[in-house]
Amino acid sequence: MGMYAKFRHVSAAEVKAAKKEPAKFYRNLYGVKGRAADRSEFLRNLGHQLGAALKESPLGRALLATPEARRMAEATLRGRAPEPTDQEVLTRRVVELLPQISFRPRFSQFAPRMTKIPTGLELEKSWHCLHFLFSGKVWETGNAPIEKAILGGKEIPDVEGVMGYGPVRCLEPGEVKKIAAALEAYPIKRRAQSFDPRAAAAAKIYCPDHGPKELIRYFNLLKRYYRAAASKRHAMLIWIE
Repeated sequence: MGMYAKFRHVSAAEVKAAKKEPAKFYRNLYGVKGRAADRSEFLRNLGHQLGAALKESPLGRALLATPEARRMAEATLRGRAPEPTDQEVLTRRVVELLPQISFRPRFSQFAPRMTKIPTGLELEKSWHCLHFLFSGKVWETGNAPIEKAILGGKEIPDVEGVMGYGPVRCLEPGEVKKIAAALEAYPIKRRAQSFDPRAAAAAKIYCPDHGPKELIRYFNLLKRYYRAAASKRHAMLIWIE
């Protein structure tokens, strides 16, 4: 598990479409198909799975034959609420029994199907150190173009809550051109040598223990990617995953 910065440069037309239909944009970004089940559907399906698992197990069948289980089943058939005491006793017994019957719920049927779509560039865990190196800031960005290279841009609203670490941000083609120029001029070898992991840790930078070679490597990947984007007059999409 971790937090990774990802980049993809796209045409102005793709950006326009993303802003017009953000829900569709995010679904295309991750290849999401279908919608997640609502809470009632989720619980109903989970209950069916649990009931089937109990009936398949001798221990489960014995539990379903207890007076509490029979009274709850009868109440359900008659459209009545079960007695709280019966419900409490049966719930406790089911929880105790689950490890013995090796119940493994199938959650995949409740969630949208997702297919990972390759991204243009991933900075692994070096993104935050590079941002700190560029700006001296933790999460903020300043006015200098290079400070916007990793955490800059305007958010594309994540209306369905697809993203875990915040919405995708977008840098317009003019901004991409300025950032690409700033990266070309940045003295990475000298600055990487002066990077202080202890200062980064004190500032609460994510994964602060980075050496010069690693910083230079990921910087060069970032520089080349921005150069390619600027040459095509593309916008840049940035997100943390």
